[in-house]
Amino acid sequence: MKLPALLAAAAATAAALPQASSSSSSPSSSSSSSSSSSSSSSASSSSSSSSGGSDAACAKIAASFAQAARANKTNTFSVAGADAHSCLRSMPYDRDRARHFLTELRRYVEFQSTLEALRRPPGSYKSSAVDVLGGLDSIAARGDDDTTYASQYDFDADVSALVRSANDGHFAVALCSLGVFQFARQPYTLVSVSRDGLALPELYTQHDAALLNNNGEGGSGGAGGDNGGGVSPVAAINGQDPQEYLAGVTRYLYSQDPDARYNTLFPSKAAVANSPSSAQAGFGTFILNSGLWPGVDATSLQFRNGSAKEIETIALLNNAAGFNATSGRDLFASACLPKAAPPGKNGTSSPGGGGGDASQQQYRPPFESGPDGYPEPRIRDPYNQIIGYYLDDDNGGDDRRDTAVLFVPSFDGEGLPSNQSRVFADVATRFVDQAARDGRTKLIIDVSANGGGVITRAFDLFKLFFPDKFPYSATRFRKHTGVESLVRVFGALNMSVAQQQGPLGWAGQVKPDQATGFASLDEFLGANQTQLDTRVSSLYANYNYTFQALDGGAGTLRGYGNDTRLPSTGPFKAENIVIVGDGVCASTCTTFTNLMTNVGGVRTLVFGGRPRLGPMQIMGGVRGAQSVAFSTIDEWVSQATQVVANVPNGTFSAQLLSTANASVPRGLENMPLVLAGGNVNFRNAYQQGDDDLPLQFAYQAADCRLFYTADNYARPNTTWSAARDAIWGAKGCVKESTGGQGSRGNNGTSGGTSGGDGAGRSAGSTTTTAWGLMAACVSAVLML
Repeated sequence: MKLPALLAAAAATAAALPQASSSSSSPSSSSSSSSSSSSSSSASSSSSSSSGGSDAACAKIAASFAQAARANKTNTFSVAGADAHSCLRSMPYDRDRARHFLTELRRYVEFQSTLEALRRPPGSYKSSAVDVLGGLDSIAARGDDDTTYASQYDFDADVSALVRSANDGHFAVALCSLGVFQFARQPYTLVSVSRDGLALPELYTQHDAALLNNNGEGGSGGAGGDNGGGVSPVAAINGQDPQEYLAGVTRYLYSQDPDARYNTLFPSKAAVANSPSSAQAGFGTFILNSGLWPGVDATSLQFRNGSAKEIETIALLNNAAGFNATSGRDLFASACLPKAAPPGKNGTSSPGGGGGDASQQQYRPPFESGPDGYPEPRIRDPYNQIIGYYLDDDNGGDDRRDTAVLFVPSFDGEGLPSNQSRVFADVATRFVDQAARDGRTKLIIDVSANGGGVITRAFDLFKLFFPDKFPYSATRFRKHTGVESLVRVFGALNMSVAQQQGPLGWAGQVKPDQATGFASLDEFLGANQTQLDTRVSSLYANYNYTFQALDGGAGTLRGYGNDTRLPSTGPFKAENIVIVGDGVCASTCTTFTNLMTNVGGVRTLVFGGRPRLGPMQIMGGVRGAQSVAFSTIDEWVSQATQVVANVPNGTFSAQLLSTANASVPRGLENMPLVLAGGNVNFRNAYQQGDDDLPLQFAYQAADCRLFYTADNYARPNTTWSAARDAIWGAKGCVKESTGGQGSRGNNGTSGGTSGGDGAGRSAGSTTTTAWGLMAACVSAVLML
């Protein structure tokens, strides 16, 4: 069953179920704010239920699932959101386990590179400050008070909100009670629509926006609207100004830029281009809300014409094995108490992506055709990660015949064959070569919805366009007792072994110039360097290009090692290339875009964002250099333990070993409460010549900005024509969006008015990659 049908069936099922009594948060509360944990009375760690929760709700869900199983209808099983929320809040809170859990969680969180900077971020950072370590301490202190947390769910909601408030797509935790259900609003998706791409947009349901598009210039009185009273903009959500309400929804999303977060509220065909199972992207975070409780049993949309629509909250079961917990205590035992660890362990991924035993690994199936909603491509890879078009392919005029389009929705390598990076590179090479032979002199590179992936692809693709430019990379990690201990242990490895060790084997690292290494462990760790109140390592490259090129074909970089694919000249002039996107560009995508703009001199154009004038970033997602899973940190600890066991006694001091033992994580399997996984941004990235400001906190406005039109949502390839007209034509850009902070300034971008500091000016009422683990959970529940 396709996702829209599944959500509709789930909504109908939920509406038919009787409602368990349950208190709910204020309609205006954020989906992830601490207010979701509100409870009126205490529950001790030994209680079997909690105030605000209901064992009866759990029993009812268990009975409903059993009935669905007998009818063989578990593939569309869902319940009323209020019942699921009430059941979750009946899970007991075990104070001792929670306190121990926070102690162990902190050992992983210490590897996050931005902790001190987030507490007092520079003025260039456009999101809110947050003290993550202080927040963990505050949660621990509140947890010691028996009156604070009524349930495990309330506790987990606070920890989750704290982590997500960092707005970092590389920083996340998967907590036990939050993985039981995936909450969603009924699928009345919203879109933000401008009449011409320049005027300030308004909110419509996607259905109404389609009517506007079909009828040409939209008014507000046409028949057949989603609200029963004709097509009309949304005037309020739960009685609030819609922009104020949506600001609360986006506060805890993973992009660091408020405008990028705003764009993720809405459906995106680009986001499902190479991952049609991505429910989050297919409906937008307003509907899916990252799978979290949205704070209300139902959301009310009020329209300007006076009509209204109620959207129920439903919950989909996240466990394919079923649901048989008849009380909160049962659910706590099954979801949160650790079980015996399964045999085996996870592997680490290489910079080239893919890997593993090809005879045992199962890959995602390739696509039979190009992405839905787009024209027939000229060329594509089997997984729709890089796709080539000509702008005039879809009934374009003669003035479009000079323009080619390279659509790059993903750099991801997870679940793909080990040679996918080479296939990706070869498709890009073949397309740009053919485009040049066909007389195409202009190129649009679309990175909409690109959440990152395999880092080598970013450098390799950049070298295709600028073979004479150096692909600069510079990183640092946050120094703390745990990581310093691991680096000192790995210091016993020789260079050849250290090169295989990843970012902590100092002897295998190379400086940003890609020509020199480090003379000693102390030089690598750095002296007493601080940056934004953070003790940091010395600068070093993301990885050694030459070593990686020599090590294997999957992650090769043209022009390095034995790779001879480097072209003699670039296929397009810099002024004839523009990168377009929706601001969601994150991780590896920002590495590529940063190189293209700041090294190659290419311009950018961004779509959407909040309904206000002014500039917007195209690189609005996480700009960290390396995402590291908690399981990878566990492997580092395990490997360090092996090093200690295999070197002569006395190699390491007793003090070093004692310090390491006291500071490194104990392992996910040893957590006092189930922690399904987690992630940190281990290394910050830096611009050449500005190694004092991590790129996560830099602001770089796009050179031009346009708002989405109804046609852009219906036919996303129309954004390419709009971008061409703005950059190389006479259409112009949104007022005050050019010449913004960090943009290329007065470099010939047409239209608009220079100025703006990146904050924008509000008009009227007053934002792998989101993280892959949550997306995988959503897809596993919803897609069949």
